Amino acid sequence: MVDALGGEPGAHSARYAAERFPPDADRPRRDAANTEKLLEALDEVPDDGRSARFVCHLALAEPGRVLLETTGAVEGVITRRPRGANGFGYDPVFLVPALGATIAEIPAELKNELSHRGKAVRQFATELARMLGEQEKHGTRG
Repeated sequence: MVDALGGEPGAHSARYAAERFPPDADRPRRDAANTEKLLEALDEVPDDGRSARFVCHLALAEPGRVLLETTGAVEGVITRRPRGANGFGYDPVFLVPALGATIAEIPAELKNELSHRGKAVRQFATELARMLGEQEKHGTRG
């Protein structure tokens, strides 16, 4: 989610530049097209206006009712050109200011620790265990 673009590419991040690649394009080609379109869209945006975040929202639901929701995020800034060879998607242009590195420049272990997906999943697992423990404690587990 890029602030200067009103939150784009957002939930459409994997298809942000879909008009630039065929439906059967491999991941590297899709990633390159998406990154290129993002950088073009931000070309005139000054460095201090390129704030962005990766966000993952998880939900557990049953018909008519959400049982559990968690969100994980990592804050960053979009660089002017790709840096690093690790990762995929927007990782090479997503700079974590506290590290002075893009997600594609850091080791996998650190990426997993910082990851928006990892944060959301860890929080989800904790909350789910708590919820199931409460149900077990009260004898309401299905």
